[in-house]
Amino acid sequence: MIPHPYPAGGGREWIERSAALIEEGRLRQFAVTLTKTGELMGCLTLRKKSVGDPEAEIAYWLGKDYWGHGYMAEAARAALNQVRVSFGVERIWAGVLVENRQSARVLEKIGLAYIDTFTDHWEVRDLDVVLLRYRMNLGNGKIGEQNMTDDVNKAAFDSRDFSAIFDHISVGVADIGRAMEFYRPALAALGLEAVMDKGFAVAFGNGQGRQWLWVSEPIDKARETVANNGAHIALLADSRAAVRAFYDAAMANGGRDDGAPGPRPEYTPTYYGAFVLDPDGNKIEAVCRKDGES
Repeated sequence: MIPHPYPAGGGREWIERSAALIEEGRLRQFAVTLTKTGELMGCLTLRKKSVGDPEAEIAYWLGKDYWGHGYMAEAARAALNQVRVSFGVERIWAGVLVENRQSARVLEKIGLAYIDTFTDHWEVRDLDVVLLRYRMNLGNGKIGEQNMTDDVNKAAFDSRDFSAIFDHISVGVADIGRAMEFYRPALAALGLEAVMDKGFAVAFGNGQGRQWLWVSEPIDKARETVANNGAHIALLADSRAAVRAFYDAAMANGGRDDGAPGPRPEYTPTYYGAFVLDPDGNKIEAVCRKDGES
């Protein structure tokens, strides 16, 4: 990704390098503009290591005034649908700064999955940086925000870290559509987003290759989904505020109270949690173990 703020003289150097790569047939470059006015907001590029390479690196830059509106995700989807045939691209990848969650979100919205973390050297700043690597096979379908193809699902599966005790946890629900109305906003408050969608089941993760929470209709449709009062799932929250946001979102989207946000020193001295029941009666908790209002 082109860093922000852009360093002095960096723009001219970037244009000169881009012109040479376009002449070689290794780069496709797109201007990102507002549809109604044609105002230039930023740019997007796809670059190959060699002319015949089926894989291209996607990179983009967007003016700060245009952040947070979904413009780059929309532009990226349009560009990928165009270059798949015209540029001979079968796979795309990207590297994004670990701390740049906004850019990572753009990649996730268009279907890329986290693969690993690596260190690279940015010549433009003469700086070693730690990046998250994302990748996606383009397949044959149209690129869209909810387009999770089998290739994308496999890439997401292969990206996971299996060093923890759990592979995944599943919550059974009777109606996946109704369940998503509850789980998407409630889990978003904890930084969890859908990473795989099978239609009858949706997996949520944090975009860092860790274990997943599945919300799924039963495989055996003849058997009724029944919540287990003796079990619950506790999800980590980064702050006590996030615990409260989870609880509020859950209660506003079909959840039922099973323990309001608050300290629970009987568990551990810094334990702060909230408990809710989803529309099917499954008990879900958000917990922060940090001390104070962190």
